[in-house]
Amino acid sequence: MPSSPSQYAVVAIPLNRPDVIPFVMQHARPPQGARIQIIGQRPTEQAEQAWLTHLTTTTTPSIDDLLAMDDPQHHLVETHTDRLVPVQFLSDPEYLTRNLGGWGPIYFGVVGLSSDATNDPLLQQLEVLTEYGPNIRWFGADPTMVSARLEHELDGDLAAAVVALRRLLAIRQQYQNSRFAYIKQLYAAIADGHGFATQSDPELPRVLLIDELLGQLMYVEQARRHALAEERPFDAEAIEMQQQRWRDEHGLTLILKGEYIAGRHRRSTVMIARELGVVVKQPAPEPLHEIQLAARTVDGLAENWPYTTGDGVLVTPRGRLRLVIEEGLIPRLDAILDHQLMFSTFTGLTIERFVTGPTFQEWVRADHTRLTPDIYDQIVIIQQICELLDGENGDWHAANFIVNQTDNELIHIDWGAARLRRPDENTPEGWFARINQVQNISFSFHDQELADLTVQRHTELMAAQERLARIQERARQWITTTT
Repeated sequence: MPSSPSQYAVVAIPLNRPDVIPFVMQHARPPQGARIQIIGQRPTEQAEQAWLTHLTTTTTPSIDDLLAMDDPQHHLVETHTDRLVPVQFLSDPEYLTRNLGGWGPIYFGVVGLSSDATNDPLLQQLEVLTEYGPNIRWFGADPTMVSARLEHELDGDLAAAVVALRRLLAIRQQYQNSRFAYIKQLYAAIADGHGFATQSDPELPRVLLIDELLGQLMYVEQARRHALAEERPFDAEAIEMQQQRWRDEHGLTLILKGEYIAGRHRRSTVMIARELGVVVKQPAPEPLHEIQLAARTVDGLAENWPYTTGDGVLVTPRGRLRLVIEEGLIPRLDAILDHQLMFSTFTGLTIERFVTGPTFQEWVRADHTRLTPDIYDQIVIIQQICELLDGENGDWHAANFIVNQTDNELIHIDWGAARLRRPDENTPEGWFARINQVQNISFSFHDQELADLTVQRHTELMAAQERLARIQERARQWITTTT
């Protein structure tokens, strides 16, 4: 683990400022930026190995031992400020300058800063949103909840979970010199259903193997990004070729959003496994926050800015799944919309069925005439279902819908930003603000003509009260007939 800095804080750093852009875009070697600590998507491999070894050597591990990896201290990695934006994104010359409706690039997250780390272009722009001090404040798994759900999630109690993890460590060690071979065996164990069963040992829990596969694929992607950053193109190409083979043979793809850059993407890890019939999602360790639209004006353009909510506490992936279960909103949406989700409070994973078809973003970009009033109504019906369940979802994005090729029905696939509303949000003004958020999908097309057409569709809908009333009634009937 890196040495402790003087303090941790939730920060925002605008990346489109004149002194920042060349500093990041030049991608100097060696790195020129100040060294800082950031929170990695998953625990470091060294921390995870130490945890598994501890479980192996402890006579009677407790539930706290089982959940020790939830502490974000195990996620800490060191980097440089001029490496906060992955190099592959910098091939887009407008990555740090594009602003679509207020969505400019702003780095957001928890960092650890040393007291002398000040003379740096990015740190000059850094704004502290919530200060933690020497210790990260975090919200994680509820041991009681995880204990109660172990039978459902891992097909066994605490003792069985520990035995399974010990066996997994032993299997991992057999392949410590060949990650690609290990991934091949992991995939086969899941696909064939044998789960590394032997004559004396039962199969390992499927959720545990899926989490391990996602983690190993993430380490591979991190190695590819490191090779790119270090200008080792042959190493990067070799990894890319293997990743392409996994896609070709199994439809196995990992999408790693290892940083939060407002206007570009939020943090998460997604594993798409077509042949396994699942999509696996793991939220990132992320502070409680919202986005204030048009919070500032910079060079004549509106700029949306993150702000922390509550006490700005860092929520771990397991903490996020804990909130999902406690709030009950997303499980209710799943029951109504039939997403067939499986929630794992132990691993921090959401597993859902794989849906065949293009994203709404791809489908409409291929033919702008597909963005009809009827198709737009489908999106608003889903928003109104969330509304009627006392929910709020600020992440309306065209890539979060899949188009069913049989009937062109839209399937919403990402409720990661959904939450229950606060009492003060239940006002007429709040209702209009939430339904008006739907038109934010205009920015996700990255096409001005489609953005303008989306706004037009939304304006037409809001002016047609009878049509809007029909949408609300269809949403109510949908809820009534499925609950």
